[in-house]
Amino acid sequence: MYHSSSSSNKHADRYRYCPYRRSDRGYFPNDFKKEKAPNFDGEMKKSQDVEAWVLGMKKFFKLHDYSENMKARVATFSLKGKTNIWWEDVKNVRGIYGEYLTSNEFERLFKKKYLSERYFDDMAK
Repeated sequence: MYHSSSSSNKHADRYRYCPYRRSDRGYFPNDFKKEKAPNFDGEMKKSQDVEAWVLGMKKFFKLHDYSENMKARVATFSLKGKTNIWWEDVKNVRGIYGEYLTSNEFERLFKKKYLSERYFDDMAK
């Protein structure tokens, strides 16, 4: 066991050896790191399905130490089919560049589209 002689170093030592830091690459077993991000194709029939995808992405990001920008890039890469087409249109209309997009901004735009009443009205037709 390691003991520090100075009280000011105790805090630093405790932080340095804390196994729960996000930056510790070895904290999660490699099997978890091999998990792939869930895909979203826009064919969801219920708002709970859309929310489940958002929560699934957040869960996926807990396994990886991504920046906010990288989270947004991974989320947009997980879009398939007509959802991917929607995202390309949004990027072009709003002038969004992937390297400047945050995960919060992507989530806001995504929820505005896929958790709106109009989306589910269109799906019912």
